[in-house]
Amino acid sequence: MDLFAYETHLSEKEKAILMDLLKYRVMTTEMIEKRYFPKKSNYINVLLHRMRKNGFIKSSILKKSRKGRKGYAYHMITETGKECLIRHDLSVEGLGKTIYVHEYQVANLLLANEALLEYESMGWQVWDSRKVKATYNLDYRSNIQGLLISPKGKEYGLYTLETRVTENVVGKIQQEISRNKEQIKNYMILAKGADSYKLFIEYGIKENEQNNKKALTTLGELIIEPFNINFVKRKTFRDEKEWIYRVCKKLNIKIKSMEMKETRQSFPVIVEYAGEEMYLVDVTDSDLNKYRDIQIYNKSISNRTWEKGRRLLVITLGIDTVANLMLDNNQELPYVEHITIGGGMIQEICQESKKDTDIVNK
Repeated sequence: MDLFAYETHLSEKEKAILMDLLKYRVMTTEMIEKRYFPKKSNYINVLLHRMRKNGFIKSSILKKSRKGRKGYAYHMITETGKECLIRHDLSVEGLGKTIYVHEYQVANLLLANEALLEYESMGWQVWDSRKVKATYNLDYRSNIQGLLISPKGKEYGLYTLETRVTENVVGKIQQEISRNKEQIKNYMILAKGADSYKLFIEYGIKENEQNNKKALTTLGELIIEPFNINFVKRKTFRDEKEWIYRVCKKLNIKIKSMEMKETRQSFPVIVEYAGEEMYLVDVTDSDLNKYRDIQIYNKSISNRTWEKGRRLLVITLGIDTVANLMLDNNQELPYVEHITIGGGMIQEICQESKKDTDIVNK
């Protein structure tokens, strides 16, 4: 019951939107619409207008966010909006200590929120950068943008890259990952553009003795993927095994084993390809640790008599990154057979998998 007659009553959707804005700090109209109004409707604009009129949110336009068109509208909660949530007996503890966002931070924060919201919709737990820094006692100036926690409890530090980034930014991110890899063992770097994607991989694998720069490694996974490919794979496949099974089916590769059955086995997946028994290494996720393992295997295979002379069948995206081009160097990596798949084939693999699942569920 409201204490005062003039107390503004919030609908359930308004409460949820304000709680989201408190958690994520800034969201576009499209993000809110996708989350709460999946069936396109003008009501989203009516609702946001009312919330803005009541002083619960403030809205702005992200300049130069759409070429030749008006930029994306984005929204932030106000102190009035936060106070209204408290008056509605909603807990805001641990949220919104800093709700103000500088204009120069908006684009980067929206990019991170795009990933966080997608993963939350898939049933993952997500933390924003403030919670990650507080929990792991990281420097408040750190570039880390969040934490993704899978349904099985696996944690990934999150970084997102805009269409183009500078080498200086990439260097800072990779220094952070190296510095924090004991605390956060797995990382996911999602890129909006080919330039930033290629630069991160190139900078990550190169070494420089003069500057004492070593190749980037982590204690767990180090995934670097384009935004859309990452999302479509995660939405379609529950785990890496399911993805590998579908890729092999598409490419007519016979899987012999997907477990570490031999006492000394370098890679878990053994396949038969073109009549030859090989290890399959899926690097469509551009995991830099896998590239390193491939190099180590090639350098030491002559001493690994137990490996039965198996070559590596390496699958990557059809993007000319420095790491992928390295795989085609037969002199440096003589035990590698390199095949690529493009975005179109990935879409086909996902659609075929979904179709088969729909048939089974009927």
